Amino acid sequence: MKGDLVLRILLAGALTAFLGLMPQPAALRPALEAAARSVGSPVALRRVARLQPWRHGLWQQIGLRELKIGESKAAIESLELARQRSELDSAGELALGEAYHLFGDLDKAEATWQNLLGDSQAPPETYSRLYALQRGQGKLTAARQTLVEWHIRLPEDAQATYQLALFELVNQTDQAERLLDSAQVDNPSLSSQILRLKGAIYQAQHTDQESYRLLILGRALANLDQWDLSLPAFEKAAQVSPGYAEAWAFVGEARQHLGKEGWSALERAQSLDPVSVVVQALLALYWRRQGQPEMALSYLTQISQQEPDQPIWQVELGNTLVQKGDLISAAEYFKKATELQPENPLYWQDLARFCVENSYEIRSLGLPAARQASILSPEDPVTLDLMGRVLLSLQDLPTSERFLQLAIQQDAGYAPAHLHLGQLYFESGQYDLAYQHLTLAAKLAGETDSVGQAARRMLSRYFGG
Repeated sequence: MKGDLVLRILLAGALTAFLGLMPQPAALRPALEAAARSVGSPVALRRVARLQPWRHGLWQQIGLRELKIGESKAAIESLELARQRSELDSAGELALGEAYHLFGDLDKAEATWQNLLGDSQAPPETYSRLYALQRGQGKLTAARQTLVEWHIRLPEDAQATYQLALFELVNQTDQAERLLDSAQVDNPSLSSQILRLKGAIYQAQHTDQESYRLLILGRALANLDQWDLSLPAFEKAAQVSPGYAEAWAFVGEARQHLGKEGWSALERAQSLDPVSVVVQALLALYWRRQGQPEMALSYLTQISQQEPDQPIWQVELGNTLVQKGDLISAAEYFKKATELQPENPLYWQDLARFCVENSYEIRSLGLPAARQASILSPEDPVTLDLMGRVLLSLQDLPTSERFLQLAIQQDAGYAPAHLHLGQLYFESGQYDLAYQHLTLAAKLAGETDSVGQAARRMLSRYFGG
């Protein structure tokens, strides 16, 4: 690496100049020789830095190397020493924040990055690191302010624009729509999410009921797994209309996604409207999470009787029976969903996904279902990825690769396709490509998203990080 080469030259120069021309402490010669032999060793460099305290910039280099190998505590000590010596540049400040973050001192990480943003030379990634930290801690007001500053400094950054639009969706809907338009131009891979959000905005703009407007926008955020932003919308809807059972039900659902207690809100929703389809559906989800599929089945059976023509309830009955371990009965419900709406590719996707995820009749049932979905929606990245996934399970790697590559061509930001390509390349021994796609999948998917978690598990297990 270029940095290693420069350091090696410097160390070689130090050996020539100082070993040959002037007397040195007895410990210096072995320290310099050790550092020259092992350029990547922070321990050897620390010895040099202590013996030659006048050397400029060495403590930052040491700290960066310590951070790279995961020695966060040592990196903090080295980078703080560089800061005390006024030798820490903006890259070093960014790294110091990362070291504090890795060490678990989130307050100091936040303070370091916040202070760095006062420097006009702050690396652009400082904004994304600080924003992710603040939002991860639930500091939504601070996170929004960071987004505003990020967008002002880098208006062409589509991710900043898109994230700010999410924050503004409920309270500044017109501004959010303008931001979404801008983000779509700068990053077309966000198109599918943006179209869904704009559909919700259109729907919300055509209702006079404030609580319903809030529910529409909250659900749009929830559908994109933005539960921390959807919860305030649901809570406000429930405050505006205290008798609105569906609003309370979504409050309970959102709280669960955020690791909070949600049963009390669900219980209130049930008391307000026990026959509401939304309330019963979210109660069924609650009991599935509690590991009680029988309780969930009672609600879903009642809903399916209320709405016998709606295939979604057949799918959810199938999913609940999967949790119960009854795959034969589950398959019948997934098939019934396709019979109710045979022209809808979503239910063929559900059937194919059930087969591949449970290794159930993949060739005889899953493959035909994936093919039918492909006929109905040939350019849908979800369908293309699903076909690739089914073929991967059947070990038809060349055809699987073709479908997965087509999925990425349709949507470069579709994380599942990158995950499955990573798995395919790993199976075929193409480890560089596997690493590349697994890394992309982990980056594109959220921290709590199952796709991101699967990608990170493979990276950790097979690539050491």
